Amino acid sequence: MTDQQQFEEQVNRYASFVEKNDYGALSGLLDLACMYEDGSMIVGRDNVIDLFHAADEWVKQNFDSIEQECTPRWREDHWIMEITSRAECRGESCAHKCEQRLEFTPEGLVEFIQYIFLPGEVEKLSRFMTRVGIEHQQPETSDPD
Repeated sequence: MTDQQQFEEQVNRYASFVEKNDYGALSGLLDLACMYEDGSMIVGRDNVIDLFHAADEWVKQNFDSIEQECTPRWREDHWIMEITSRAECRGESCAHKCEQRLEFTPEGLVEFIQYIFLPGEVEKLSRFMTRVGIEHQQPETSDPD
């Protein structure tokens, strides 16, 4: 069985839990020592879940509504979660895309999540937030090369 086949069910469950913001269920898919990297490194399942939960709370406080759609894709030797977030605020809307690279333990738990900033997407979201009056800081999106 290939890595693609072995972890396909886990990836689909991860996508479903992220779309629903079901952090209790998502926690069960993460290794205790799970790492999340987005320019900085968060280590530990509880810390990663706390980060996701805090981000969700911030979104709820600042946007009128937001919907997420997650699409798992196999790329060469790893799983990528394509995430499209559709935000509405003060009568305006914006679709924002990002990716997460997922790596698994042999037992099928997520051990590493890398948040991938896509070209132009952070800037598009930043312009939208400025336009609707949401204070924010634009994350560093340095080119990995």
